[in-house]
Amino acid sequence: MQGGAGPSGPVRPAIHYSPAATWLNDPNGLIFHNSLWHLYYQTNPRGLTWGNMSWGHATSPDLAHWTEHETAISLDESEEIFSGSMVCDETGSAGFGAGALVAIYTSHRGTPDVGVHQTQALAWSTDGGFTFHKFAGNPVLDRDSADFRDPKVFRHGDRWLMVAVEAVENVVVLYASDDLREWELLSEFRDPTAAAPTWECPDLFPLLDARGAAVWVLILSVNPEALTGGSGTRYYLGDFDGVTFTPSADPGAQGWLDQGRDYYAAVSFFDAPDDRRVMIGWMNNWEYANALPSQPWAMQMAWPRELSIAGSVSRGIRRLIQTPAPLPTGPETFSFDGSLAGDLTIPAVAATAPALVEVEIERGGASLVHLAIGLTFIWEADTLTVCPRIGLPERPAGFDRAVSTPLPGDSHRLSIIVDHGSVEVFIDGGHTVLTQLCPPALLASPWALRVTGGPVQIHVHTRRLV
Repeated sequence: MQGGAGPSGPVRPAIHYSPAATWLNDPNGLIFHNSLWHLYYQTNPRGLTWGNMSWGHATSPDLAHWTEHETAISLDESEEIFSGSMVCDETGSAGFGAGALVAIYTSHRGTPDVGVHQTQALAWSTDGGFTFHKFAGNPVLDRDSADFRDPKVFRHGDRWLMVAVEAVENVVVLYASDDLREWELLSEFRDPTAAAPTWECPDLFPLLDARGAAVWVLILSVNPEALTGGSGTRYYLGDFDGVTFTPSADPGAQGWLDQGRDYYAAVSFFDAPDDRRVMIGWMNNWEYANALPSQPWAMQMAWPRELSIAGSVSRGIRRLIQTPAPLPTGPETFSFDGSLAGDLTIPAVAATAPALVEVEIERGGASLVHLAIGLTFIWEADTLTVCPRIGLPERPAGFDRAVSTPLPGDSHRLSIIVDHGSVEVFIDGGHTVLTQLCPPALLASPWALRVTGGPVQIHVHTRRLV
């Protein structure tokens, strides 16, 4: 756990990763190796704003307690190190030795004034991912493009596959390789109904449905013009035959990973144990990221999520489910089970971040349920609305925009992760997720529920996160 400093100074996120004193954006090179979760990420080792892109590095035994390490792959006079992925090359197919960790990253060269060139390059490590050497034969893949980036590489059968993007053309490209050095184009994916100025950070992986059939998931980050404005992350469910990804037309087979404003560039870990599919996203939005006030650090990651499929291919009804990775929970600090008509205030001793707040509501005849836990949520009719975020001295454009998501029915369960500076809501076991940054002033406000036109049956339980 990281949290610091307070009480008068800024308070660092306690369970969400943030760098000690640098800028952070996209997660890169996620891999589970030697009993450690390795989080690499876009960082500016020279400051608190975007620029000088390199790969930062942190490790964790449990996804909650992180140790930051030296910059893993640094920019130099010829290139910046943009987003990418990491694999463990068990057989040594790339020539760096059996068991080497190989980073596949976007080499970004040039400037808008003189022209930009983006290619894919390799760096390898033989000490478990702490020291990297750039491949002398870089680049390994060049499309003569200014916007060819964000390679995600994975093993499929007896070869390596890469999914990357031509970002401004809104094209996902798939390549195959035997050795991570020579790449063959397999196919392209386009969705003209979901075009946006930029597609980034693709991921492609299989999940098993309720009957054990493989469902392939394509992840794409979109900026701007996402669901709630600015940045967001889409998903498609479909089939992959080793060459071409084909999206499904079934209900629920595509949508947005997160209904909030602050979940972007999400990608999954290579080699997660027990065949788990664990994902981390950047908790921010490019609409205002560069305008938010920085602390001694800048930006944070969202809490890791585990992905699964509800339903089955054979029934034509499938949903992508996201649940929090195991949380470091402590003892229960507050509980209420009963009928409520009016107000319920969570005692101050329990209303303190970091915390897990679990709420079950059977609305009955209530016309409005008002929930204030850092952010203010209003459940009215069949819609859940997150009210505008206040509490910053100067709110950047877009930061205080309200967001809404459908919430039909009269009974729902909410698991709410509250940390210093953020609130993440997992609804009905992860069928819907909503992630938002939360100014400290809002977190300091009383945590309470209010029912209009009740009563409702409600269960509220809070636990400290330790």
